[in-house]
Amino acid sequence: MLTLYAGYPAAIETLRLLHAAWPGTAQAGEVPPGRRRAGGLALLDAVYGPVRPALVRSLRRLHPALAAWVIEHGYGRVLARPRLDAATRELVTVALLAGGPWERQLASHRAGARRVGAEPAALAAALRDGAGDAQRSGSLTPAGRVPKMRARMAAEPAVPPRMRTRSDRPPGRGRTW
Repeated sequence: MLTLYAGYPAAIETLRLLHAAWPGTAQAGEVPPGRRRAGGLALLDAVYGPVRPALVRSLRRLHPALAAWVIEHGYGRVLARPRLDAATRELVTVALLAGGPWERQLASHRAGARRVGAEPAALAAALRDGAGDAQRSGSLTPAGRVPKMRARMAAEPAVPPRMRTRSDRPPGRGRTW
């Protein structure tokens, strides 16, 4: 459900920005349903390398369907599409994440970009450009929420969320589901 409200709005607004900068007709290559799981696992192996099994276990712990959705749809259907190679897709991912509050995912995709062959200079440019675009535009999220989110995150306890007890969770953030 989160993808519908957090992911799709970000995708729509990002595509608006892209269409303004590069007008034209979008072309989508589709990965056949029968190849999505195998393609997703192969791409996960390429991007995450030896930590892929731990990532999949972690996703399953968060929600039973999340791992399948990430493998089959995120990687197998979207990221494994033709026309762009894995390194280019990872550089786009790094640029988008550099403008947002998702530092854990940014760190993973920086490493993944290196694993799939992104050049160090291209990776540095993706980080710089993504963070710079977010700063200039108030981020890709509505109303410049990234600076507000970073400030809120800085004010939260340094204890990782899964290690917190009820008493040290930030107010209003006690339930996760």
